[in-house]
Amino acid sequence: MTYPSSRTETIIDTLWDVEVSDPYRWLEDDRSEETKDWVNRQAAFTKAYLDSIPVRQTLRDRFENIFDYEKIGVPRKMGGRYFVSKNDGLQNQSVWYVRESLHGEDRVFLDPNSLSSDGTVTAYLGSASEDETLLSVIQSSAGSDWQQIHLYHLATGEPTGEVLDWVKFSGTSWAGNGFFYSRYPAPDGSELSAENTFHSVYYHRVGTDQSEDELVFRNDDEPNRYHFAGATEDKKFLILSTSTGTDGNSLHVKSLETENEPWVELIGGFNTRCSVVDHVNGQFLILTDQGAPKYRLIGIDAESPDQWSEVIPESEHLLEGISSTGGQLFATYMRNACNAVIRFDQDGSNPREIELPESTGSVGGFGGKMDATETFYAFTSFTQPTSIFQYDLATGKSTLFAAPKVDFNPEEYMAEQVWYPSKDGTQIPMFIVHRKDIQKDGARPTYLYAYGGFNISLTPSFSPSLLLLLERG
Repeated sequence: MTYPSSRTETIIDTLWDVEVSDPYRWLEDDRSEETKDWVNRQAAFTKAYLDSIPVRQTLRDRFENIFDYEKIGVPRKMGGRYFVSKNDGLQNQSVWYVRESLHGEDRVFLDPNSLSSDGTVTAYLGSASEDETLLSVIQSSAGSDWQQIHLYHLATGEPTGEVLDWVKFSGTSWAGNGFFYSRYPAPDGSELSAENTFHSVYYHRVGTDQSEDELVFRNDDEPNRYHFAGATEDKKFLILSTSTGTDGNSLHVKSLETENEPWVELIGGFNTRCSVVDHVNGQFLILTDQGAPKYRLIGIDAESPDQWSEVIPESEHLLEGISSTGGQLFATYMRNACNAVIRFDQDGSNPREIELPESTGSVGGFGGKMDATETFYAFTSFTQPTSIFQYDLATGKSTLFAAPKVDFNPEEYMAEQVWYPSKDGTQIPMFIVHRKDIQKDGARPTYLYAYGGFNISLTPSFSPSLLLLLERG
């Protein structure tokens, strides 16, 4: 291979009596015509070499066939309607559809791709107003953390024209004729480079200008903390979560039924992670790792916050999350690097495991309101693209709601879990995925991947790029 010629200039730096040559110092001027020409010639050379590989186009065509498939999100029920996000596989942003019944006809509710010429505006559905006539939509542009909150008519999908600015790291939590949200003061200068301080909670009343929004919480002594507030579903309490970053948070609560009530601490400090799951029968259900590294669900008495009770104790498996839906608790556990879901009564009794499509997979969902009779979840594995299931709370049965059509036969592949010892003897789980007709004789090229950090585990998921390798042995 004859690489493109480049400028022959060597600069020598002497660092601690050692001469270090740098023949490419001139490339540090990344705006010069000479640098641009060098980059273009390198790119052309590389492309010519890759294009000459006989199997490359075959691989590219096959990858395109299996990658461009429809992706469907977990349905959300609001105002008696079902909202579903879909992407045909080629769209920059998923489109939100609405249907009057679960298996009714789709109509477009919101297409984020139409909000900009380059498809870089993202938009996701926030929450519905108490009377379920309005819906908040959170938008951001070009990957920015800055957000705008737009209000839409839930029945028609038409925007009301009401827009809130200077929002960052926030959702919407409705109560009365408005909602709680978090925002920063309007930046002085460029919104992209200005320092962001005093993340505060506001209450916006529908039909009023943002300048009239009520300041609910702001800490003038701690400008760099983050504050998030949300009303409990019964609208009796407002929960405030405060954090200094991603390490931990504190929880405070105040009554929404009595004016000028003070904030009451539920869990203080920032050395624990905790979140309110629900308020039931005068008790806050809180998921926490305080005194339980693998998490537990506790109950804190709303009248006496110093009175704690154990609802779901810590187990040997990590309790990743809990949702309160239809008067039931759905707890998602990490079990041997796979997900398992246990259903409980609201007092933590009567545990029963939900039967998932496979034992080695990942799951998410099970959300809904207290009067729900159904819920939905997404399931994926190494050999199954993300599919959506409907779960009937009365019968405990799961029914396939939507599954993408991908150009491959999952029956030809298998995933098995094996264990191997770490240096200190800890047994580490590993998945081996391959075509069923492959012999594990030590002669097969193998792609090995692992990750460790931030308490993140790699659970099974479907990957078209890995399928491309699996097909070829």
